[in-house]
Amino acid sequence: MWLNTLSWNNSVKEQREELLKLNNDLLYWVYSLINESDNWFELEYLEDVLTCYPNQLENLKWLKDNEDITIVNLGALRKWNIEILSWKNKVINNPVLLSNWVIELVEAKNNDWEIKIHLISTLRDWWAADELQRTTTAGRNSTDDLNEDLEREHIEESPFLWYNKDWNLALATIDNSEESLEILGKSINFFLERKYLKDWDEKFEFAKKNFERNFPWIKYEDLWKLLKDIIKDKRVLTYSTENIERFEWVNDDMKKVSLWNTKWKYFVYFDKANNTIEYRLLRKITWFNDWFRPLSKRPSRLYLESENQYSRVPRLENASNWYVPTIKYFSEKINITLD
Repeated sequence: MWLNTLSWNNSVKEQREELLKLNNDLLYWVYSLINESDNWFELEYLEDVLTCYPNQLENLKWLKDNEDITIVNLGALRKWNIEILSWKNKVINNPVLLSNWVIELVEAKNNDWEIKIHLISTLRDWWAADELQRTTTAGRNSTDDLNEDLEREHIEESPFLWYNKDWNLALATIDNSEESLEILGKSINFFLERKYLKDWDEKFEFAKKNFERNFPWIKYEDLWKLLKDIIKDKRVLTYSTENIERFEWVNDDMKKVSLWNTKWKYFVYFDKANNTIEYRLLRKITWFNDWFRPLSKRPSRLYLESENQYSRVPRLENASNWYVPTIKYFSEKINITLD
């Protein structure tokens, strides 16, 4: 009750941050598109507006004590409609959603020793937008720092699972600082609580089959304990990447995104069908330890936002069928160039 009473006196900013902290991956920010040009998107964030899906409203914590924050329907907003779910009605001009990903590219030689470029993807959930289509890491934004959101999402969603030099299973991510380990630990707990299926679930056999196809040395039923032990023992390694600032096939889509006078440059695709500005950092994987070998036709990448662990690593130009709109667009641009 003490926290309950205290929150009544919070500022709008404190109320928003409290709601976001207590409802991680349930509530997200709403942004306003101020200007758009061929090479620039100018945004503002709405300080007193958050969004969620209606079926999550009853699961939100401390909503009743933060009544200065307007909650709108995420599903309706994706279709350019504004539907107030909770608290104050207000005029919202040009609302738009943001989605961040890292597109990690992998170079490999084919049988003719030509270097080809690939990307790693996995299946989305059954219930997600673009259900059962292939995707890379993705997340909706919840801060005013677009790059911080992107880096955190990448750590949360997509570690590799393989053996360390002592032949103990370990995870590999882009950073294993204490802060990143905490982020990854919370994400794994979230996955085990909400995405890891029990044998009585009707989708269990599908999830088990796909996981063991990609990780034939691990039984799906052992994954719970395995991940818990890895986090407890801090068996988390790092791998190296380099940012790609110019990518000849999509240079026209490398655009500036500004939010309250802070600017970044990303690959940007405005998915107007879903009212979402999709911005992506392009990276190339450059190094793993010699004994850590997670890349193959079935790369050992976990996707901690989905029940389906079914990674593939197609060539870029072959990634258009059954892929989410942004990756489909990315791949089709490359196909046009290659033709």
